[in-house]
Amino acid sequence: MVLGSLEDLSSFVLNSKYRQHVVVGLARTGPTTPTELAADTDLQRSHISRAVSELRDSDIVDLQVADERTVGRYYDLTETGEKVWEIVRVELDEISWEREAPSTDLDAAILETARAELGDRLRFFGKYDGQRAVLLYVAPDAGAEYTDAELDAGIREVVHRRLDMNLEVPGKQCWSQVFFFESETIIMVQLDGGTLYSVTFDMDDDVEVIAICRSIREEITSEWNGSD
Repeated sequence: MVLGSLEDLSSFVLNSKYRQHVVVGLARTGPTTPTELAADTDLQRSHISRAVSELRDSDIVDLQVADERTVGRYYDLTETGEKVWEIVRVELDEISWEREAPSTDLDAAILETARAELGDRLRFFGKYDGQRAVLLYVAPDAGAEYTDAELDAGIREVVHRRLDMNLEVPGKQCWSQVFFFESETIIMVQLDGGTLYSVTFDMDDDVEVIAICRSIREEITSEWNGSD
């Protein structure tokens, strides 16, 4: 399929929830397989694979490994796809989000780790599963500081921010990134399936960011291994 303008390509993406999911997923996580894009969602892998093929035919995504490879078929946005994403991002700016208590053991474990490490410095803890953003914890003073519109803008930025989790370091895998701001810091942790966790806290000299990241990773590994 050959579509002309970027506007045509953007409309092509927006006309399918599956194509939207693929483009958003690749924009946020970088090279990903159809199986990973379908993980943690109610979308069928067959529909995701079909959307990937359609987007590849339109030069929006491209295969990152040899075509004859049957497993580990990683796809990413092309240069055209990056331009389409900038248009699609505006159209998808409305993110469904809400506040609720942790609903999984992993949610609760990471939150408790963040509380243990940060105490009253912890401001926000949330996650995004590719479809919906959830604020799992909001400190009272942080909640009073921001309006819902400001929270909405902040959540959109976190969700749409493309994290470079695929750094070209041989034998190494990036699973978290840290963003330092004037008065607060955000740790972003991404699971293999694409679910994104964020921990926002007040930064000072007593906070050991590396120790917090290590503790969060240990909780994730513990849950995956099925241990206490």
